[in-house]
Amino acid sequence: MPRLALYRPFSLLMALVLTIVASVHAEATLQAGTSDLNKAGQLRMLSQRVAKLALQQRLNILPDRTRLEMAQSISQFDSLLADLNRLNTLPRLVRPLAGVSRRWSELKPQLGLADPDTLHVFSEDLTLAISQITNILEDETGTQSGRLVDLAQRQTMLSQRMAKLYLLNQLGRNTSVDLQITRSEFLTALNELNGAQQNTQRIRGQLELAKGQWFFYEKAIAVPRSTDLSRLENVATTSERISQVMQEIVGDYRKLY
Repeated sequence: MPRLALYRPFSLLMALVLTIVASVHAEATLQAGTSDLNKAGQLRMLSQRVAKLALQQRLNILPDRTRLEMAQSISQFDSLLADLNRLNTLPRLVRPLAGVSRRWSELKPQLGLADPDTLHVFSEDLTLAISQITNILEDETGTQSGRLVDLAQRQTMLSQRMAKLYLLNQLGRNTSVDLQITRSEFLTALNELNGAQQNTQRIRGQLELAKGQWFFYEKAIAVPRSTDLSRLENVATTSERISQVMQEIVGDYRKLY
């Protein structure tokens, strides 16, 4: 029998095996994207929340509660990042994950120092780095539901960012333009979510609740600089409530997969 004929069945078998392996790998990548998109979104929210909480500590806003929430947020960030780092076998995520780890190591020691300018710059850099990961994982889902999960999850980050910018303004930083831009982004996304065809009756109800919370939050952040501690506490607590409502909506969208 010719030598070529001996190798042909083996070559065909290897081709089949490689095809199956590639298919399994693609499916695993897709599953990683759908299951981890929410985790990356939570990480993005926490990148703004820890900076906001550091500013609350500086301004002595709800000190006991703020210390507890800061400790919980740092622990949650570390845990989520460790979990997401298992995705560094995916070539597209190697550099973004390394970038997030590096920027977190820069921001984390600054949280106890609470220098407003450093907190703002480092938290913004960290948020942008995490956004690279959420964008990749959203692409991996390949579904409109994945888009909705990321959009709703981003709202939790924007609610924290608005509070951070408001507190920076209280400390003499001119953040009015950034605050207005973030407010517009939040409102635009909220309108898009309200118009999504995938919305179930429960999701529509949750979105109505979010709009109610937004009404109070928007009024809170519209108040100019004030020495009234109760007003600052209102911004801090309302930012948490609207984040919680949006996180519930994220969970509902995830069930659509």
